[in-house]
Order: sequence, then C-alpha cells, then structure tokens
Amino acid sequence: MKHSQLFCGILLLITAPFALAKSDTAPASLAPILEKAMPAVVNISVQGEVNADSLLPPATPPQENNDEKGDNNGAQNNNPPPPTPPQASGKGRKFKGFASGVIVDSDKGYLMTNAHTVKDATVITVKLNDGRSVQAKLIGSDPASDIAVLQIKASNLRSLPLADSNKLKVGDFVVAIGNPFNLDYFGTNQTATYGIISALHRSDLNIEGVENFIQTDAAINPGNSGGALVNMNGELIGINTAILSPYGGNIGIGFAIPINMARDVMQQLIKYGSIHRGLMGIYVQQFTPELAEAFGGKDMQGALVTQVNPASPADKAGLKPGDLIQVLNGTKIETAAQVRNMIQLLRVGTTVTMQILRQGKQLTLTAATIDAKQNQNQQQMEDPFLFGLALMDFVQESPIHGHVKGIQIVGATENSFGARAGVLPGDVIIAANGKTVNTISELKQASKENHNQLLLHILRGPGALYLVIK
Repeated sequence: MKHSQLFCGILLLITAPFALAKSDTAPASLAPILEKAMPAVVNISVQGEVNADSLLPPATPPQENNDEKGDNNGAQNNNPPPPTPPQASGKGRKFKGFASGVIVDSDKGYLMTNAHTVKDATVITVKLNDGRSVQAKLIGSDPASDIAVLQIKASNLRSLPLADSNKLKVGDFVVAIGNPFNLDYFGTNQTATYGIISALHRSDLNIEGVENFIQTDAAINPGNSGGALVNMNGELIGINTAILSPYGGNIGIGFAIPINMARDVMQQLIKYGSIHRGLMGIYVQQFTPELAEAFGGKDMQGALVTQVNPASPADKAGLKPGDLIQVLNGTKIETAAQVRNMIQLLRVGTTVTMQILRQGKQLTLTAATIDAKQNQNQQQMEDPFLFGLALMDFVQESPIHGHVKGIQIVGATENSFGARAGVLPGDVIIAANGKTVNTISELKQASKENHNQLLLHILRGPGALYLVIK
C-alpha cells in the first residue's frame, strides 16, 4: 500500500466509525455489556531502557509501533521528546510508554497484552479500573504472535470470559476497549468504541510472524494495544494489536489477535515461559479455484503442499508436493495461512494428524514436530561439507567450456563451511575429490568418502579453480 503505513499496536479515539443502524437485534445501549467488561480491562505503563547501539534519529516523530514492533520510546505520547543522544558510558536511552491489557484469570492474576508494549521494559505498572496501581511480573512474551502474559497480585479482580473466535462471522457487532493516547491516565475511565467485524483471517500483512487477524472498524488508536475486543455477550474475542493508517490514527481498519490463538500462546507462556516452536518442514500455498480445476476437482478446498524438505517430519510421514491438506488436527483447512499459523503455534514433539487428498484419494498421515535447531544440527552432522549450500543439477552448452554437466551453487548460507571456503552462487561443481560429478546425488556420495575435507573442481565465469572445504 503505497500511501499507507502499518502501525503495530494501538488505536485512536475519535468518533464511532458509523452510526448504529436501527435493528431488531441491535442493543438499545451497550452500557450493560460495558459495565461487566470494563473492570477487566486495565491500563499498562512501562519504563525501560533501549540499548544505545540501536538508537538512530527518526526521520519522523515516532509512532507507537514501527515495523519492528519494539520501539516504545515516546511511542505512547502525543508529543514524544526527541531522542536522547547515547551517553558516553554506553548506556541506552530511557523511555516510558503506555498501553492496555485484559485480565483473563482473576484468581491467579494473569492478564494478556501485546509483546511489543512490554519489550525492553524493566518496570511494568498496571492501573486497575478501580484506580489501584500494582506492579506486574512478566511471565512470558512471544514476539512472533505479539502476545505477552503478565501477573499481578491484587484482590477483587474481575476477568473477562473467553469466547470461541472460530465461531466469529463478518458483520458481528464488537466493542474495542482500551486507553488510547493515555486519555485515561488514572485507569478509571477507559474508552469504548463500537463497530463490526469487517473481515476474518487477515494474514500476509507483515505485522507479526504469525498472523490470523480479526479486522474491525471499531476505532483503535495508539494506546489501545493489548486491549480488549469483545462481543455483544461481553466475551473476549480478540486482543487489539495494530492499525492500517497513512498517518498513525484510526481510519476504520484495525486488527486484533483472535482469542483462540492468544489463549494457546498464553497457556504455553504460563507453563514454559516461552514458545518453543516445532518444525514440520513443508511449504503451502492458497488453493485457488483455478488450481482446483487444474487438479481435477472444482469443489476441493484446502492448502496445497508445494515443497517438502528432505528428512523433515513431513517427509518421513509421507507428505508430497501436490498433496492437498484438508484437515489438520481436526480443524477444517480453508486457507494456506491456517496451516502456517497452526504449525507455528505447535510445540516441539506435538503430534500432527493430517487428512490429505492425493490424486483423488483420501489419506491420513501423522507426524511429530521437531526442534528446528536440532534438525539443523543433525543435517550439518550428516553432510557438513555441503550443509548450507543450495544446489541444482546443471547442464549447459558453453562457448568457452563446451558441454558442461555438473551441479550449480544457487545459494550459500553465510558462515557455512562452503561459504567460508570461498564457494559463490553461480559456481558450477564438475568434480569432487578427483571424481567427475554430474548430479547432486553423485556430489553427496563423494562428500562422504573423505571425512576431513572435500576437494571441489569449480567452473566460475570463463575460468576454473579448485577449492577445499574443511
């Protein structure tokens, strides 16, 4: 969006984006809902220090969220002070910020907010709806989903019941509750804005690593980050997180994290303190009507598998490119984003059951997610010389080299053994350890014959050279 900018985090308070139309189903007043919901929504203020090495003078006054979703420096203020130059001692710049949160467990004092609102915070203060201020403990934070869990110790807390966000529909009425622009400094007079669910399953916005947003036109502005999006039953359906705006204020396009996703993250943060994501090793794409027709079934739905990484859990389970994932762990799959989000929220060792369609035949496959780092280390141990190199079988008639058959280096991961030896993208390997190699499989076989080194004969541009990978 050329003239728009995504501000991850909070929402503005102007007027309701539209007048409430008269309807037999619309409430005469939202007051009864808000009387129950507002005591569970809190104000959050933070103090912290940003590393001086990361400080750069902004070209424009900072907003509450930037693309990195981590800049709290003045982000919550209408007129933020100019950046303080790094001190000679090497210390960073101190900052203060404000946001919102939602109490979800009154007995244990757990509340949810956005991860970006508490990033780098050393002091977190929660102002309750009755005016009390209490210090909060950070239980855990997950930047990928932008969810953080805090805990407070206080009596007579009120919490919001959690809805099932899988049952939401476009057109449902919603209310956003929070503290835009820190208008409610004392915590006793929060802002509520009214609207509808404008869209569901918004993804590929590059706001978070895991995206499945609820879109709403209820006014959201800086300061609303971490606040509540509730339905007409006063149930929590989402955590307000971001807006799409050309200038930083509300234009009727706000985003909230669905509560089902937020709850899954919260449970892991409470139990483990962090999200230890598992790896499946697949790539999927949206299954369009054109693809459905090409695959021979106009009414088919699901996520199309485009790539399966070798030796990954998906590969060992028997998944293949061209398979259509239709059900994942009991959930019907309608979009590729569903598969990506569901897998990214699974912990290491979680069993994944997939119902797939392959050439008109229904199959059920089972895999278990593995640790991504351990998988990387295992691959490096199995083939240390070639690990980190992207390879492609290569055949070409060259005016200089004649008929060339070998393996082309498509990419080289920084700091891999190959990259450190001097291998470059575009190089063509024609021999390894003194043997001619024509295919990737022949190269891999040659790389296992000597455990100390791999001698490569490479064509590079009009010339040739030898390189040793150790």
